[in-house]
Amino acid sequence: MADERINPGDPGWRLYGLQHLQRYQFALERVRDRCVLDLACGVGYGSFVLSQTATSCLGIDLAPAAIAHARATYRRPNLSYRAGDALTPLAPDASFDAVVSFETIEHLPDPRAFLANLHRLLRPGGLLVISAPNALQFTRSARPRANEFHLSEPDHAEFVGWLEPAFEIREEWEQSPVLPALAQPAFAEWQREQVDRRLRVRRLAATPLRWLEAAERACRRALGKNLPFVPADEPDETVGYSLSAIYPLLPERRTTCAQFIFVCRRRDHPAASALP
Repeated sequence: MADERINPGDPGWRLYGLQHLQRYQFALERVRDRCVLDLACGVGYGSFVLSQTATSCLGIDLAPAAIAHARATYRRPNLSYRAGDALTPLAPDASFDAVVSFETIEHLPDPRAFLANLHRLLRPGGLLVISAPNALQFTRSARPRANEFHLSEPDHAEFVGWLEPAFEIREEWEQSPVLPALAQPAFAEWQREQVDRRLRVRRLAATPLRWLEAAERACRRALGKNLPFVPADEPDETVGYSLSAIYPLLPERRTTCAQFIFVCRRRDHPAASALP
């Protein structure tokens, strides 16, 4: 739960925000009629999504400012928020029917302690919906990208190894860009910068051009001639942005997918290695 988040309204939301919402939409029906913990909830939009079907939802995040924003912005009678650290006791044992934690585990120095904490918080048979970036596409890719916030990015085997002592993995999914050219995050970031630059240039040029167009229309009206209608050249602000989808993780895709999303069931008798 480090200080790495994208909020609705931020410039980066156009590039990555849909991916965040897709994950919560994926979890929505799975948490129906359950008491849910959204761990590392950020500013609360995901908890708000989950609360549409959950009996109750508690959003917890390390950052008090994010929790304050969530409380002020995303409200429902069955939704609450609290500041807390993912590696510390957050509630009494067996407090929740389901835990949702997206893009959290890679920020933590001890993934196994984190998962042991989730196991303790869940009731017998409880559900865990969890995601993590694939290290082989990021910090351990052919062109590694350092991320100061990511301490424990896993590959597929590592993620499974962390989970299986305490959780039974029921479903394996991937979330990846659906446009091949955007498969590399560095390329997607470059695309965003290029589009933003073009938008700034067009906006700077728009005002004098509109003045000239208005003057021309006035002259034509004075001469009794009509100017044919020409649609404004409005830039498409979404061109080149990363579109993603969530679909079943095939064995061949374990090294090449961008994000793992696993749906797990709490083991009632975890292996000794899963206990802190």
